Amino acid sequence: MRNSSVRFSGLRVRLALRLAAMLAAALAAIVLGLPGALTGGGQPVAYACGLGASPTMLANHVAAMLYPGSTSSSATAPIIGEFAPTYVAKQPITFDEDLSQLVGAPPKSSLHLHWDFGDGSTADTLAPKHTYAAPGTYPVVSFLLDSGSLNFFDSAQITVVAAPFSDPPVAVIHASATAVAAGSKVTFDATGSHAVAGTSLKYSWNFADSDTATGPQVTHTFGGAKLGSSFVTLIVTDSRGARGIATSPIVVVQQLPTAQISASATSVYAGQQISFDASGSAAPSVPPNDQLTGYTWDFGDGSQPVKTTTPTATHTYTRVGHYTVTVQAYDQQGAYGTASVALSIVAVNNTPPAGPPWPLFGGIFALVALVGGYLIYQAQQRRAALARQAMLRQQNARARRVPPGQSQGRRPPPGHSASGPRNPYNPYPTEARPRPPMSRDSGASGRNVPPSAPRRPPRGDY
Repeated sequence: MRNSSVRFSGLRVRLALRLAAMLAAALAAIVLGLPGALTGGGQPVAYACGLGASPTMLANHVAAMLYPGSTSSSATAPIIGEFAPTYVAKQPITFDEDLSQLVGAPPKSSLHLHWDFGDGSTADTLAPKHTYAAPGTYPVVSFLLDSGSLNFFDSAQITVVAAPFSDPPVAVIHASATAVAAGSKVTFDATGSHAVAGTSLKYSWNFADSDTATGPQVTHTFGGAKLGSSFVTLIVTDSRGARGIATSPIVVVQQLPTAQISASATSVYAGQQISFDASGSAAPSVPPNDQLTGYTWDFGDGSQPVKTTTPTATHTYTRVGHYTVTVQAYDQQGAYGTASVALSIVAVNNTPPAGPPWPLFGGIFALVALVGGYLIYQAQQRRAALARQAMLRQQNARARRVPPGQSQGRRPPPGHSASGPRNPYNPYPTEARPRPPMSRDSGASGRNVPPSAPRRPPRGDY
């Protein structure tokens, strides 16, 4: 929808507008005429689509890369960005501007933007939709409408193809760090990328700070000229021209936070909980009044990282092994400091470094000794009772073999007297046994003599 106060009715008018929007004039207009909230603290807002306080153009929610040296086909408007993906002709594309990098940016609804899509079409709205009728490479430029005049705001180059490629290559990017202090080096690795249908991958890197590189592995130094948050982009292209895209966030600051971590124990049994403390971490002194805002914990055992707003966390390891716990302490800039601690998780039947659980073993030994002593005591009592019973049986047997009143010169056995056994278990002592009847003899002796029945010799006299 065209603005009623600004009409674009021909090629001459559009060229004139583009010429008026050249980079030098645009920078002067921004510095002199744009609201202070859009100047980024005195810095021109339209100099980058990467690191720095600048707006970033979006196409279908994908951010443009800073790509220096690109120009539009008419060479009348500066092109400072490029969209990494390829878009398809006759399919609508939604364009927008991301102002999140601007410090104190005004509400986007308060802006009035004019868009030129590079194919002769324009629009006056914040987030227009546009469909390209034919494949090609087009410069997309956004202008800020201010009091009826156009001021250059942002631009990016977009590539449109006739049809999407099937089975595009897969791009994989690994960065040694995602937050660095100015002047630090970061290594980027794309060896995990691979082709699906085509072959001979080509690697192209964009570091969001006006520098680019090629190759599967690169190392880049982020200088101090540009600070802020952006992303590093990897584009892999196969032999057919199909693209695969991967990005890695990057934050460049003057100083990183410092992180510290401690553990309640560094060697424990599997299944025991461990507490971690990062309260010794601190925000950097530059910028002033910076503060830590959160912590990310990686426990090193394959579990998902845990994010907390407090400097403490707990974790339980279920498998034996050696692990490294890493904490990242984040500040208000999105930068972070890193610290780690090594742990050893041992099996339950192993002896931990703190010493064996002697109270448990001592209790088991005491219980075994008590039960064993009781069993031995019961066995001794049983043997003593059996011995007493055997002795009594022997005494009773001997008492039955000796007739009453005759010992035949033998000494009475223990527990006996001459008159009979002294056995409490024998109800008939010798003197109490009944004697045979006596007959009275009228002889001169006058003694009672037993009848003349034959006398049975004692058992011991055979």
